[in-house]
Amino acid sequence: MEIAKICTLINQSLAGEMLRQDELMLYMDKVIDDINNQLNSNYPTFSEYTSEFFPDYPNYNVFPEKYIRSVIVPGAAYNFYKVDEEGNNTAPLFRQEYQTNLFYMVRDMMDSVPPKFRGRCQGYTHMDSESLTFEMKTLW
Repeated sequence: MEIAKICTLINQSLAGEMLRQDELMLYMDKVIDDINNQLNSNYPTFSEYTSEFFPDYPNYNVFPEKYIRSVIVPGAAYNFYKVDEEGNNTAPLFRQEYQTNLFYMVRDMMDSVPPKFRGRCQGYTHMDSESLTFEMKTLW
């Protein structure tokens, strides 16, 4: 989906605000940061997504459109309203929608992060209760 279209969707969810793309960038980048933290990934933020590094620019196509509509749009709206003095009553509604859909996104994408966007190190610790030994496993 084109970044301009994403901005239009965010503005529509902000009760008709008319914020420019550069004004929304901070709120959209915060959502990508949250996604990266949850998935242990390094998807590019919107401010990093340029034609210099991504040939599909201005199409932000690193996620399926389903997650752009259900996670990035309400997440950016939530990030906007939580700092806006008039958004005290509205922010919790967007927060709930954002967190619910972020949970579903993480659940669905945990095992399908493309190699180029995977975090550097991910693994788990296995403890054998019989011998009380630890074993570290690296997944990637």
